[in-house]
Amino acid sequence: MIFLMVELMLGVLISVAFISLLERKILSLGQSRKGPNKALFNGIGQPFSDILKLFSKEYFKFSVVSMKFYYFPPLFMIILSFLSCLIFPVVGGFLNMLDELIIYYLCLISVSSYIVIYMGWLSFSKYSLLGSYRGASMIISYEVFLFLLILLMLIYLLSKGQLFNFLTFQSVSGLVLLIYFFYLMFMGVMGLVSELNRSPIDLLEGESELVSGFNTEYLGFMFSLIFMSEYLMVIMGVLFLSGVLVWFSLLGYFVCSLIIVMVVFFRAVYPRIRYDMLMVIFWEIILPFALMFFF
Repeated sequence: MIFLMVELMLGVLISVAFISLLERKILSLGQSRKGPNKALFNGIGQPFSDILKLFSKEYFKFSVVSMKFYYFPPLFMIILSFLSCLIFPVVGGFLNMLDELIIYYLCLISVSSYIVIYMGWLSFSKYSLLGSYRGASMIISYEVFLFLLILLMLIYLLSKGQLFNFLTFQSVSGLVLLIYFFYLMFMGVMGLVSELNRSPIDLLEGESELVSGFNTEYLGFMFSLIFMSEYLMVIMGVLFLSGVLVWFSLLGYFVCSLIIVMVVFFRAVYPRIRYDMLMVIFWEIILPFALMFFF
C-alpha cells in the first residue's frame, strides 16, 4: 500500500510538470506564438529546467518575520495537496471505503483557503495582507455554492437508491452533472476555478493590483511549493468530478482532459473580473440558480 501511495504521488508530481507545460502551450496558441520549444525535444524538458531554476535560487531572511512560521504555510499547502490523493481508489483501498471521505475532501479544500489567509498575514506585507482579506471574503462566496452542488449530487444518489459511499459518489457525480445538470457542471467548473485561484478569478494574486498577492514575499523553493500545490489541487479537483471513471475508461480520460483544458482556456481567453463582479455573480446569479434545482 505504501508503495502504491508513493507511486501515486510521484505520478501526480510528474503530471503537475506536464500540465504546466500544457498550459504554457495553450496560452502561446492564444497569443499567436510558439511557447516553450527549446529544452530537449520541442520544449518537453522545460518544466524540469524551471524546477531546477526555482530550487537553486538564493534565500533571504526577513528581519520582521519569524522564519519558522514563514516556512510553515507553503509546506502545509503541499502536504494538504498530497493528502487529497488518498481519496482515490488507486491507493489500494486505504481510505476509499469510508463514507466520510466526502466530508474529508471538503475539509481539505476549506483548510487550504485558510492557509492562504495565514500566509498573507505572516508575510508582513501590505500586498499579501490585502490578498488574504480578499481570500477571506471569497471563501464565503464560492464555498457555499460548492457545498450546495455536492449536496445536490448526494440527494440525487439517495433518490436513486444508490449505496452512500465515496466510490459511488465519484463514479456518477461527474456524469450526473454532465448529463442531467449541464448548467451546474459549468458552474461547478467556475467554483473549482475560484477555489483553485485560477484566472480569470485569481483575485488573490492580481499582479495589476497586488504585485503577486498572498505569495509576494515567497521565492525560490517556497514559491515552487505553492506553485506545485496549486496545480496538484487542479488535478485533484478534476479527478473529484470525474471519479473512478478516470482510471478505468476512455470516457474518464476524456472528461478529465476536457476540464483541464477548459480551466486553462479560461485563463487564455477571459480577462480578470472585478472583485465586486465576482460577488454579484456568485450571490445573485449562480447561488439562486443552484437553489432552483432543490425544488
